[in-house]
Amino acid sequence: MADIIELDPQRDPVAVKQLLADMLTLLRSEMAFYLSTLDDEGYPDTRAILNLRYVKMYPGLVPLFAGHDHDMMLLFTTNASSTKFRQLEKDPRASIYVCRSNEFHGLRFLGEVEIVRDQAFREQVWQPGWEQYYPGGPRSEDYVVMRMLPRVAKYYHALRCRELRLPLPEAAQ
Repeated sequence: MADIIELDPQRDPVAVKQLLADMLTLLRSEMAFYLSTLDDEGYPDTRAILNLRYVKMYPGLVPLFAGHDHDMMLLFTTNASSTKFRQLEKDPRASIYVCRSNEFHGLRFLGEVEIVRDQAFREQVWQPGWEQYYPGGPRSEDYVVMRMLPRVAKYYHALRCRELRLPLPEAAQ
């Protein structure tokens, strides 16, 4: 694979805008992403998570992500009783990877994950049918919304690797 090309929105706004569009297309078209946290011994612990930016499955969440192209905000839900929740409470550093593996097409985010405590926002994220995961509904203490505002996005496609530091200035979108 070629060297990583770090794009600068000030020097090459057209390339950054195209890269952002390519990243968002991939992110919105895959059902799952892979979340890596750190276990108690400091080793990566990776699992598949439903991608709430997957438009086919979550069209009602599209407005929630409006205005977040420049920061690539990622959301996911989990149970307060889960290992990933415990790990992220202890150390919020994480990696999220979304890919189309048959094409060696991927996007990796690095950043810290935060717990969303705002009840109105938690209810906006809530989806019909999630009672099977969270029997107490959107007000349940076991229903947790987590958010990552990545600091780095690295995009892999066609034997090229390009990187963006986030958030981008809103004018670069």
